[in-house]
Amino acid sequence: MTKLYTISDDRTKFCRKAMKAHGGVWNPVTNAWMFTDAGEHANAVCELYRTTRPSAAQLETLLAMAMDGTGAQAWDFDPSVTLPDFGQFSRDDASQLLSAGYTVRRLLGTHPLEDSPADVASDIFDASAFARDAVPDVVTAPPSAARTYSPQRRS
Repeated sequence: MTKLYTISDDRTKFCRKAMKAHGGVWNPVTNAWMFTDAGEHANAVCELYRTTRPSAAQLETLLAMAMDGTGAQAWDFDPSVTLPDFGQFSRDDASQLLSAGYTVRRLLGTHPLEDSPADVASDIFDASAFARDAVPDVVTAPPSAARTYSPQRRS
């Protein structure tokens, strides 16, 4: 009697082509893929694992977000205390984390925990604005308009 190897996982819908390529036959009664060869079954399980785990690019981006502060803002954790093992997440979980991280990057920039350089005002008090707006106490006429009194002589 032939020994059958099965894979009954709902996530196989993402890799149907690979399951068929490795000799798998879908059984709609048991909702499982059936394999007659242990090697083909192992290859199909590896293919399932590959399609349900985060890709290398996703892992690299998640680690970059964790290190530059985006992860701390988006995922509410402190990378200096603990760093999650991103390889243990499913592809869906990694996609959700990346989505939250990209949203934070759009809102706060690439490195949200870094202080942005700001122009620091001088510590010297500038009173020119007050001097310009001040009203003089005595109104003086310009020197050219000044008249001198000289009595006229009558002869």
